[in-house]
Amino acid sequence: DGPILAGIARASRTESLAPWLKSLVADPDTISWDFANAAMTARMNEEMRRAQQNLAERLFPDGTQGFDLRPAFSRLEVPLSVVWGRNDRVIPWQHILRLPDRASLHLLDRSGHIPHIERPEACAEIFNALFT
Repeated sequence: DGPILAGIARASRTESLAPWLKSLVADPDTISWDFANAAMTARMNEEMRRAQQNLAERLFPDGTQGFDLRPAFSRLEVPLSVVWGRNDRVIPWQHILRLPDRASLHLLDRSGHIPHIERPEACAEIFNALFT
């Protein structure tokens, strides 16, 4: 979703960043004002925001993804496990179906683009099972 990426990269105040952050989650109430404010505080450097805008334009020219990660995933020689939110409005969950057959998928309900924020317990359970 090019507009979301551009909006986040362009935001220079909490008031303009908060709505874009809310579009990353299944439940907009997940993103509190304090969360948005902390995110904006971390982005106060104008040069950093400009660099993010330039990166977004290079990777997503005209708001469209200009690269394909499937070849890179296919070359991986390590286990591949993906956690994805079923309600992701940035990258629809159906895109995950293009990964190599050997990839394991954890598709989380009630989660958007940032499942580690929305469903931290579920993500921790998945990660613990992978690394123990």
